[in-house]
Amino acid sequence: MTDEHDADNAPSMVGRQLGRYTCLREIGAGGMAVLYLAQRTGAKGFTKRFALKRIKPKYAADTSFTRMFMREAKLSATLDHPNIAQVVDFGQDGNEHFIVMEYVHGPDLRRLIRASPQSTLPLECALSVATRVCAALHYAHEKRSDEGNAQGLVHRDVSATNVLVSVDGAVKLTDFGIAKGFASDGTGTSSSMLVGKPGYMSPEQVRCESLDRRSDVFCIGILLYEMTTGRRCFFGDSVFAVLNATQRAQYVPPSERKADYPAELEAIIARALQADPNERYASARELQSALEEFALDHRIRTSDTVIADYIATLDLELSDPASFAPQTPASGTSMRESGGTEFMLSGGVPVEPLRQHTEVAPSPASPSRRGPLLAGVALGLLAIAGLLVAQPWADEAPDAAEPDAPQPVVIAPEPKAAPEPEPMPEPEPEPEPVAPAPDVGTPVATPDPSPPKTKKRRKKKSRKKSKKPSALDNLVPPSRRKG
Repeated sequence: MTDEHDADNAPSMVGRQLGRYTCLREIGAGGMAVLYLAQRTGAKGFTKRFALKRIKPKYAADTSFTRMFMREAKLSATLDHPNIAQVVDFGQDGNEHFIVMEYVHGPDLRRLIRASPQSTLPLECALSVATRVCAALHYAHEKRSDEGNAQGLVHRDVSATNVLVSVDGAVKLTDFGIAKGFASDGTGTSSSMLVGKPGYMSPEQVRCESLDRRSDVFCIGILLYEMTTGRRCFFGDSVFAVLNATQRAQYVPPSERKADYPAELEAIIARALQADPNERYASARELQSALEEFALDHRIRTSDTVIADYIATLDLELSDPASFAPQTPASGTSMRESGGTEFMLSGGVPVEPLRQHTEVAPSPASPSRRGPLLAGVALGLLAIAGLLVAQPWADEAPDAAEPDAPQPVVIAPEPKAAPEPEPMPEPEPEPEPVAPAPDVGTPVATPDPSPPKTKKRRKKKSRKKSKKPSALDNLVPPSRRKG
């Protein structure tokens, strides 16, 4: 965190959300923006980490900075190259403007140089980084619009802090915030304001003159000088001393820094650092070809693997970004999470016991099992009562002319049947009609249709099945009795 950021006294965004992104921790800060490690959470627990660049609050109200910030987002979104950090989103949350880029897990080039022994990268690593920066800049210089017109972009801020190196060896150029286009006729862009970092500017950039792609070529030479010598190319006691040395292209030759410095590589750097743009390499691609030929002649292997293997030997103390990501639980939208299917129940739990449980749980008690039987008995009694009311044997009775009169039945012998061996544990009313007196012509009582409610009553019914005629049998005419 820089001093400027400390003086800003802006509230920390760690743990807060901007749009769809949650800020996890601060990565770094620049002159006008702060960089955060952010995370976006999607459906079913999907998460992805990004680098979120947020404009500082004190510049948010400045329309010029806001326009520059938005232009960087629009410009970077059109660049699609493996050596350029991809911009995936641009958003605004209230007064907060932010750019979302791919997250590169690894150090920037300045930190990588400082972590190296004697602040010098191995020659194969330095050449690998330089050639990939050349490829990224040549792509940006040759970028055309959707209409096919050459945009002629100039980065104008090719510095060690804007070159990111991942632990896998990938090199990413970032921060096109002050990039501008130069005219197709070669006149270049003009600026009345000095823009850039002291020590990483071209002579014409210091003089605020028109710029073209050769200005970025000069900056690549600065990076190559620092990676191979471990010293600053342009330095001084003050910013003005650094700018003065830069505009005159005055630097200490690499061979004076290191006695065994390759002469061919020193010549390549000397041409890239010419004060006159016409004496430099005409493009980043031309500088890249010169570096690749040098590596081929000296049998120096350049690749992402070389960079990754070298980073693995350094003690950079890179924090795993996964440790900063909040463990957001899934929303439970999947079938296995919801647990509402047979598949979930059978996953490690036997299905059969569960089915037996579902059958036993709703089963009624034992009295309800006799419900159908008692209902049948009640219906049978009702049918008998209806039969008695209809009196189908009236044609054999002498009083058929009076349908309302009760049928005369002789029931005098019924009281004499007392000696019959039918034990009665307790006197209870009979469901069947019983004659109250031995008189002839006594009306027959209608049977009670209510079902018996005790087990003793059901046993008594089974005992009624005897060969002796019951009171109910006496109601039936002798001609229709069985037996």
